[in-house]
Amino acid sequence: MSSRAPTPPQSSLAPTSNQLKVTPRRTTSRSSCHSQASQNEGADEAKLSAAQEMKGRFVYMDVEAFLDLLPPGPVMPEPTVPPTLSDNENFEHYNPFIEYMSSFVGDWKLANTSQSNDGRCFAPVFGSDRGKPDVTLYHSSCEIEQSDEGTKGYKADMTRAELFGEFKIKKESDPLEDTVDPGTRTRGIVETDSQTGQKTRGQIIIYSTMVLSSQQRTRVFSFYVRGHHARLICHSRAGFLVTHSFDYSKNPYLQKFFWRYTNANREARGHDVTFVLTPNGQASDRAREVLKLSPKFYVSTPFTYRHNVPVGRGTRCFRA
Repeated sequence: MSSRAPTPPQSSLAPTSNQLKVTPRRTTSRSSCHSQASQNEGADEAKLSAAQEMKGRFVYMDVEAFLDLLPPGPVMPEPTVPPTLSDNENFEHYNPFIEYMSSFVGDWKLANTSQSNDGRCFAPVFGSDRGKPDVTLYHSSCEIEQSDEGTKGYKADMTRAELFGEFKIKKESDPLEDTVDPGTRTRGIVETDSQTGQKTRGQIIIYSTMVLSSQQRTRVFSFYVRGHHARLICHSRAGFLVTHSFDYSKNPYLQKFFWRYTNANREARGHDVTFVLTPNGQASDRAREVLKLSPKFYVSTPFTYRHNVPVGRGTRCFRA
């Protein structure tokens, strides 16, 4: 069976011409001497701004169809009953989940990154440069760093993150609500209007955009967990595909998602395989010979910033 990435349905991903607007690049400078309270206030403003800017960009997708965005892979281990997560949103809250899901990610690294911001200098996304997902999945080849002294877990690294997860405890923090048409029994979703729900949605938007803009990606997968309930999410330059909420202790969609993702090739996982990094050595020397290049060119990070917004064209330019 081919492991090539299935093409998402156009009706789900392609926005109308009225929807497709260039998202403004918003920047907010924050002095390093600002108090923690003011930093948190700025982060909350960024989340709410992201949620408002992306209003209407979340589209429902059936969970079985969502899973088919990834190839089935080999036979998955039989799921056991997952642990019950604590009611305290602290560092230890995520560890039982990570330990349980390790059976479905092979030698990949599912890391607790809830305590450490990504320290890289990001062009702010909606004013936020704070990349700190609760849980981040890294490829087995990645060397991830322990958090700095005084904090626990691992440092977040959005430049190498494969996908991420956001966890909440209270229902009012849910970013979306499920709907069912009373006549047709058709499922759907609506975006929550509560401030806490908007902040959660904004977090998912900001973290997805940081991954999409710091890597060569066509799409970024993520997940949301509250207790035993979860949603699967896929972000492309057109918007977000989201499943209904499901109980992963009864329906192992989340386990299947991790299994399929970690057994899929780069293209299926959302990496742009048309962009190839050529290492120094024989391959790069041969390329230079064919292109008749005598000087060496060093390519910087992009100097255009539209790729730092969630939707629209992700064109970026590099200075060589």
